[in-house]
Amino acid sequence: MIMTVAISAVMTVSCTGFLKEEPKTFEQPGNFYNNEDQILQGVMGAYLGIRCPLYGTGANQGGENVVLTEMLCGYAERTSSIFGELAEIFNMTINPDNAFVGSTFSAMYTDLENVNQMIDVLQNKEGIDDILSEDKKSRYLAEMYFLRAYYYSYLVRFYGPVPLKLTPTTGLADAQLPLNSEAEVFGQIIDDLEYAESLSSKMEWNYADGRISKGTIKAYLAKMYLTMAGYPIQDASYYDKAYSKGLEVIKSGVFSLYDTYDAARKGYDTNGKEYLFSVQCMTNEYDNPLHMIGVPRNGATTFIPVISFYEPPRPGGGWRPCAEFYNSYPEGDARTANHAYYFTSQKSVDGTVTHTFAPSLYKYWDEACATGTDGKSGVNFPLIRYTDVLLTVAEAACKGGSTTDSDAIDAYWQVRHRAMPSESKPSSISFDQVFKERMWEQAFEGQNWFNMIRTRKAYDFARDAVVDLVGYKAPKLNSPFTADDLLLPYPASQVRLNPNLVR
Repeated sequence: MIMTVAISAVMTVSCTGFLKEEPKTFEQPGNFYNNEDQILQGVMGAYLGIRCPLYGTGANQGGENVVLTEMLCGYAERTSSIFGELAEIFNMTINPDNAFVGSTFSAMYTDLENVNQMIDVLQNKEGIDDILSEDKKSRYLAEMYFLRAYYYSYLVRFYGPVPLKLTPTTGLADAQLPLNSEAEVFGQIIDDLEYAESLSSKMEWNYADGRISKGTIKAYLAKMYLTMAGYPIQDASYYDKAYSKGLEVIKSGVFSLYDTYDAARKGYDTNGKEYLFSVQCMTNEYDNPLHMIGVPRNGATTFIPVISFYEPPRPGGGWRPCAEFYNSYPEGDARTANHAYYFTSQKSVDGTVTHTFAPSLYKYWDEACATGTDGKSGVNFPLIRYTDVLLTVAEAACKGGSTTDSDAIDAYWQVRHRAMPSESKPSSISFDQVFKERMWEQAFEGQNWFNMIRTRKAYDFARDAVVDLVGYKAPKLNSPFTADDLLLPYPASQVRLNPNLVR
């Protein structure tokens, strides 16, 4: 596997910028980190993995892996050409040489190397207590332990058993590590998140610059507790832990939902209210490609006159919800109103024509990007949204069945009421209700694939029923899911480096 010894890059991680310095050197760790500014550069560099490759901003254009997770669900259809890697997904014959498969695996281990290096510096560097105050040291360590858990949570959910590496690379022997079981990797994820939480007592619930906060850590810990209750671990004791931890976030009173979907879309850059953790994007530097790939297409081209400028001469468009999924939303659901989560018409930039088209994704529409000439969006991409916390509490209380717990119903109802304001509040909720709400609410956020594989459930749109995932055929996939389809293959390039990568 590919691992680096030094921090490979320092990223600018906020649209307002909480670190504006560019790296002036790539010195080896032993010769670096001798003052607070250098340590901060290393901490910021460890954030790199949340941007690339997971969400394809900056150098890795196209949002490749958020596209991957949505295409795996089977409700997103391609509006432009279907190249080889995507064809493999639709055919459910993903090859170890697939670019999606390889980019995430190798880059995550590079990012983990950066994190492990900074943990080692913060815990073991001689004189570190003379450089950093105890509060700053605790905050930086909390960030690093969170990121290690976050990166491993993607590796283990995508690939299953993976090598668990918790120390910096010291030699070539570290490139051929044995596989650790899913239970071992998930156990380490929980340990790291719980340790990060223990260090977060003096951190804020939320930071306006987008850095990891107390709220970030607790929200993701609740999410991972819920994952532990499902597959592959299936430890039902974690339902109560997920419920309690999610409720802590709710009871903090710091977070809430925007009243409308338009306000929620325009709030992506706030790093607060509904958004607990986001990829920080910047126009022309670390831009967000999701506006561009959501632009509707008229056959093989975008509409003329155009409804959005984008990187000329490259046409926009790439994905949209399939009709079966879009039509599964309840009648009157505000998310399907024009210019909410989706849209079916749009004026051209010059104002001369209103184009109509099949329901398309509006969730990442960026007005500045649409009317500008460079076609690059600087709008943040949310990774942890308050709706996920609310639905985690609701689902955890159901424990696979139903519940009358008032806090769980209130949590579910916040999400549901925004979508269906005329509905009456229920006196009980079921797992099936919460799961369907997740599918509708979290569509095109890179989350629903993980919701499906941890529950082993799918939403059958045609029958309006939650069904077993294995054996279900999604509308845009060419065959039913099998158990073997639920993990990506190990990348061929990494198997050549590490022959231990065998299931």
